[in-house]
Amino acid sequence: CMHLTQTQIATIDSSPVLFIVFAYFFMLRYMHTDLAREPFRHALVPLAFSGLFMGLSIDSKWIGIYAGAGLAVLYAWHGIRHIRLRAEADRLLQSAGLSEEQAAELKDIYRKLIEACAD
Repeated sequence: CMHLTQTQIATIDSSPVLFIVFAYFFMLRYMHTDLAREPFRHALVPLAFSGLFMGLSIDSKWIGIYAGAGLAVLYAWHGIRHIRLRAEADRLLQSAGLSEEQAAELKDIYRKLIEACAD
């Protein structure tokens, strides 16, 4: 009901809130993309839309800057999580006693398996 109240008294607060909600929605879509299965360019589309709507919210009113700080925290957390997962996967491959060639073959087989399941 707050949206109706804000629009009835003719404040501009409803526009940045809408843009902030869209920015967080597209950031969530970006965070749900699996970078192991999909190429990174597919993840750039929701990330670009999140940035676009974040810019529109900041352009509308300064409260968008605070929401942008929250998006920056989510983006950093997502990046750190992927770095830690990749390091853990590399550590597991090294502890398995595989040579670099065998690990590369295993990665290729994994990618082919993922591509076959995606089709």
